[in-house]
Amino acid sequence: MKNGKVILVGLLTVSLFTAFSTAVFAQKAKEVILCSTCGYENPVTNKFCVKDGTRLQVAKKKMKVKKRKVLRVTEKPAMFPKKVVRKERKKYGLSALTQPINPSRLFVVPNGDVLGSLHMSVSGGGAFGVEGERAFLGYIGFGLGDVSEVELSSSQVLSNLKEGSTILPTASFKTRLWKETKRIPAVSLALRASRWHEEEVMQDTLRIRYRTRLADGYVSASKGVGSVRGHLGLKVTDVRLENPLQSNKVETQKNLYTPFVGIEIASNPRTKIMFEVAGIPSYTFDTDTTGNTKVKDEISNVWVSLFGVRFFFTPWLSTDAGVKYQSNFKGLADAVLSFGFNANIPFPKLFETRPINE
Repeated sequence: MKNGKVILVGLLTVSLFTAFSTAVFAQKAKEVILCSTCGYENPVTNKFCVKDGTRLQVAKKKMKVKKRKVLRVTEKPAMFPKKVVRKERKKYGLSALTQPINPSRLFVVPNGDVLGSLHMSVSGGGAFGVEGERAFLGYIGFGLGDVSEVELSSSQVLSNLKEGSTILPTASFKTRLWKETKRIPAVSLALRASRWHEEEVMQDTLRIRYRTRLADGYVSASKGVGSVRGHLGLKVTDVRLENPLQSNKVETQKNLYTPFVGIEIASNPRTKIMFEVAGIPSYTFDTDTTGNTKVKDEISNVWVSLFGVRFFFTPWLSTDAGVKYQSNFKGLADAVLSFGFNANIPFPKLFETRPINE
């Protein structure tokens, strides 16, 4: 029994020594010495040139055989099956679209990113549930130089003149201050403004026109850690009202300072879970036509929270679905369902000319 163990240890030792010697020899075999006379490549272990007998120690010119470089793949793995990618490429000519193209916002909360250069984003949707809440929100954005974007969109506001929401058309410009790195978040700055919006209301026998306008600026930051990405920012909204029933006939103005926060979690390659909290302006007009009351127009902030998912049908086409609740609701029965769609069109890849071999 002891002899068997001794033999086994001996064989193992010889095997290890042989493997080590082979590895060392193979490493040395990769190095050669050039002969100073004829230029012949001799093994590094030779002292004399095999071809003309020149002493190699005198030359001392060594040339190492170039080793093959192993390139590490730093790109993210494809998030869509190869069949989906091939289908998209054949149908639309898209190249290397294996990652989803995200809009530069969640439901309503903006993030610190901007659209890619010459990328167009088209979104639309609305909320349904509360009686009178049938508002449709739209968004069209275009990326410029991978540093900024311009957009035409509709903004949601609340007022006591109607049930549900009032929609104001707005235009905005957003620019990214710096990109996201391992240590710092992506940060963007934006300015958005609307024109005067009129609402006509019949009160008694009078037709009264109320006018509203807003402009806001915000800064937003976004940072991702693993499958979780957070968004945080601050918005300053300048709200203006004009009410013909007010005795002074002067527009009412107020600045609203509103923080916003959003979180998105990639639960699988096609689905993201989203949660966000933001604020929207709310108007309260004096609607007393008798002039007996001394009520003034008021401007306040209403908090809105949304929870839902974003599902990607293709890398550039997705849909949003979730539940919205506002601080002015009386209970859960007032919660509304929010739906939307997003189409992100990368024009540089659409018009990229290349043969499709797949």
